[in-house]
Amino acid sequence: MGEEEAKGGNIRRRRIRITSVRNRLLDPDNLCVKYIIDALRHTKVIQDDTTAHIEVYIKQEKVKTRKEEKTIIEVE
Repeated sequence: MGEEEAKGGNIRRRRIRITSVRNRLLDPDNLCVKYIIDALRHTKVIQDDTTAHIEVYIKQEKVKTRKEEKTIIEVE
């Protein structure tokens, strides 16, 4: 239980946007954002990875070359 919950306050829900920028788009089930969200939790960027604590938005963008590929992670 977080400090905010113990004091009876509201949990601050974080918005996480993950954008996969790829030369070849993946099937949605192959994006595997679980590892990214777990890493955010382990590094204490987010308190917890439950739906009470986060909202996750995932999208893909296509680029022309592999050199342009990247993953963008935004946390609000």
